[in-house]
Amino acid sequence: MSQSLERTAEPLSLGASIVLYRTPVRSILPLVEQFLAQGVSLLYLIDNSPAGFDAFAGWEPPERVVTIATRINLGYGRANNIAIRDSVRRHEFHLVCNPDITLGANLLTELCDYLRRNPDEAAYNAWVNTLKNKPLRDPDAARSMVCNFLNSTEYQNRFSIHATHTTRECN
Repeated sequence: MSQSLERTAEPLSLGASIVLYRTPVRSILPLVEQFLAQGVSLLYLIDNSPAGFDAFAGWEPPERVVTIATRINLGYGRANNIAIRDSVRRHEFHLVCNPDITLGANLLTELCDYLRRNPDEAAYNAWVNTLKNKPLRDPDAARSMVCNFLNSTEYQNRFSIHATHTTRECN
């Protein structure tokens, strides 16, 4: 195992999956290193390539990396579901990623911290009600979702000097 693949951060309660299709794992090693360095608990690499192509040929996965070869193209969602089914029993969160991303510094820790926050309940309930009562292709539903997000206390506290609107204006 290369020195850069060794653990440098405490593992988070986070699983992540990356689906590959005719992509050699060696081409995404910088991303694998980023996940491990930032403390992902388990990284699932799913090779969705047909029989005859082995994304993991000649590569020994480091600790905390699980490789799965489907030998058929299950589709992106179905292949990720293989990892998700295992991950949700082990971790607090699961992240689905494309192989062509780059992780910013401390991104995984910030993401877990953000997901653990206490969201603005009024805006959250408005989003849930919109999702329950209107199809997302409805322009009023999309407008309501965006309006409630931009006018939520949580958003304004994070991105504005002072609260300028309320979610009452969105309904």
